[in-house]
Amino acid sequence: MNLYALQQIMGHSDLTVLRRYLALVENDLQAAHRTHGPVDHMLN
Repeated sequence: MNLYALQQIMGHSDLTVLRRYLALVENDLQAAHRTHGPVDHMLN
């Protein structure tokens, strides 16, 4: 999705807050993949 469109939808005046949220999501996704990644568990 276009970040500027998402910024407008969420009502942020600039991208700073949106970037913080996106960083949190990325960190959560990486942690979930490390914990539940199917390839990691196939090799154990």
